[in-house]
Order: sequence, then C-alpha cells, then structure tokens
Amino acid sequence: MKHLIWLLALLSAPLAASMYDFRHQDLRTGQIQTLAGYRGHDTLLLFFEPQCRWCARQAKVLQQLKQQCPHLKQVAMGINGNLPALRQALFSLGISSRGYKPDPAMLVQLGGIPATPVMLVMNAQGQLVSGFRGFVPLAKLKSQLCAS
Repeated sequence: MKHLIWLLALLSAPLAASMYDFRHQDLRTGQIQTLAGYRGHDTLLLFFEPQCRWCARQAKVLQQLKQQCPHLKQVAMGINGNLPALRQALFSLGISSRGYKPDPAMLVQLGGIPATPVMLVMNAQGQLVSGFRGFVPLAKLKSQLCAS
C-alpha cells in the first residue's frame, strides 16, 4: 500500500526539473548524457538493480513489448550498485536499450525508488504520466501503453 501511495504522490507532484535535464552515466560507455534524444517520444524508464530476479523477468517482458509497441522508447536505469555491477546486470538481463546509472538529483526529485522493478512512463513532453511498481505482465503493459 505504501508503494501505491509513493507512486500516486510521484505522479501528482510537479517535478522541479525536466526529466530531460538530468545527467546520467551511460553504462556501456561511461559517458555522461541526458535523455534529450528521447524528447518527442513516449519513453518507459525501467529501474533495475543487480541480482534482481523480478527485474530479469520484467526485462524479458519489455523485449516483447518493444516489438509489439515500437512507438514506446525504452531506457534502463540501474540503481543500488557500482558501475561494473550495473553494467554486468544490464548485459545479464539482456537489455538491448540504452542503460544508465541515473543522476542522483533525479532520484532525489523522484523521492527515491522504493524497490525494483519500477517503471515510469514519460510522455513526449518529458512529463511523468504513468508508473508501475513490481512485475507487470505483458498484457497489462500492452493494454495501457500500446493503445496509440
């Protein structure tokens, strides 16, 4: 119940900074980048962490979703680990989308991530419009995110 309250509060509170403004460390290259390249696209952010079995299950579902809902861009955000552990988890999960270690300022603004997997959905303007906590089956994601 407290996770539902967190999610409702997160989606109802205006964010001080645009989701495009935060600077994240790319897990593959180590470079610092923003999400500005996703401007104009609906984007799903998957928060994962090393050794998370539910994250692995969710990543498989997201690979299927990518094929059935190509307009929705996907970005993986690794938390609670150092760069090598997050990079290894990104590969172990089979995530082919971009992967980042998120800007700590973004995590503060979001009020933290209570547990993983967490998925947050940004609209084309970079506003948070939806969120999911825990494993979400493909049918539910498809019905809520692919109806455009």
